[in-house]
Amino acid sequence: MEEKDNDILDLQKRFLDLIMPDSFPDELKTNMREYIYFRKELTSESERGCALLAASHLDFLLEKVLKVKLIGSNKLKKQLFDFNGPLGTFSSRILMAYSLGLISEIRLNDLQTIRKIRNDFGHSPSIISFEDEKIKSLCNNLNLCTKSNKTSRSKFTTSVSWISGGLMALVHKEKPFEPNEEIDIQKVKNTSEEFRNLVTEIMEIEKDKSK
Repeated sequence: MEEKDNDILDLQKRFLDLIMPDSFPDELKTNMREYIYFRKELTSESERGCALLAASHLDFLLEKVLKVKLIGSNKLKKQLFDFNGPLGTFSSRILMAYSLGLISEIRLNDLQTIRKIRNDFGHSPSIISFEDEKIKSLCNNLNLCTKSNKTSRSKFTTSVSWISGGLMALVHKEKPFEPNEEIDIQKVKNTSEEFRNLVTEIMEIEKDKSK
């Protein structure tokens, strides 16, 4: 089965090389080829390796998409995505991507399920597989798979593939938020000064009236 999957992935790579026109951006071509290599690697990995590699891949793509969308200097973004930053975890990046409208609720739910599967594989002290009851139950909850996916692992990798392709497209499609226009500080200061002077004049007039 693994050999057959590798043959299919090799054919996909050759097919992409044939259909991608020269007008395609080089970065997009590179990403598409990298995805084929990623799928091939995912197929050849152990059960645990497959779960951890897939989650790491999606985590990386979420970070990449969010960095495209969010504004600020590289230093600021580094603070956001550092381990202790607000977007330093797979979970926080999933929620932020959904809240910004970058992913649908279906993808949100599948990403959360993939994260749980990753955690189960990563935290288990014993050897587990996609056919273990808990993992199998989680895989059965994945939405982005087809009836042809008979095994839990194939359901998992199909969902990962759908989400990965969508995130790669977003990296090239999305544009950063527009920053708020800078206010005219001097104008604000002048207005504030005028207001204070006006209030002072009114108070003086009221004071004179009361005499």
